[in-house]
Amino acid sequence: MTPGYGASNRDGLTAAAIPEQHGGLGLGALELCVAAEEAGRAWRRYAVSSVFLRTEALKLAGGPAAAEWLPRLAEGTAFATVAFTEGRGAWTRRLSRMCDRGTCSASRRPVADPGADIAIVSAASPKDGEGYGWWLVNCEARASRSGYRNLDCLRQHRLCQFAGAPCGAWAIRRGALLVTRLLDAAAVLTAFEQLGGAEALLETCIEYAKTRRAFAA
Repeated sequence: MTPGYGASNRDGLTAAAIPEQHGGLGLGALELCVAAEEAGRAWRRYAVSSVFLRTEALKLAGGPAAAEWLPRLAEGTAFATVAFTEGRGAWTRRLSRMCDRGTCSASRRPVADPGADIAIVSAASPKDGEGYGWWLVNCEARASRSGYRNLDCLRQHRLCQFAGAPCGAWAIRRGALLVTRLLDAAAVLTAFEQLGGAEALLETCIEYAKTRRAFAA
């Protein structure tokens, strides 16, 4: 378990965006923005946007997978991550076919919260035609995680490689539409988290400037 998981569960953030019927708090978009801003102000070691990202992905795709995993995420007994970027870590809408016959052979980086039980992976399959879908991949079987250096030295990111890991088709042919909505939501939450952090830094600098003594008597 990564440090961010336990912390987010104690803070109640894990359940914040999950509907009440699935055991969550059912907070709306405005409340989540306020929570992200305050978490940024407190300089959390984990990204609030990534906590909400996996929840929002399950909500957007819906279906039996959401009904199964959202209650477990709300309780903090299971954890998920989102693994969309491949290659050099840049997002692309042209994904190689890596999921077929119930297994996933994909490489994704950087992946936040790499100690998850399941990964929501964007990948193409023969059923997707020219598009791609979302897949639930078991991170505990035939999956490896290795170090990945990025600009953020506080938060854990990994290169995740799935070598024939068991997976289930979830959102066939709907990947592009869902990703657009998901990334828009993540951008808004990230902006509020950064706003909170910037406000805290400004307040700290002002307080320091008021009390600083250049030359003590």
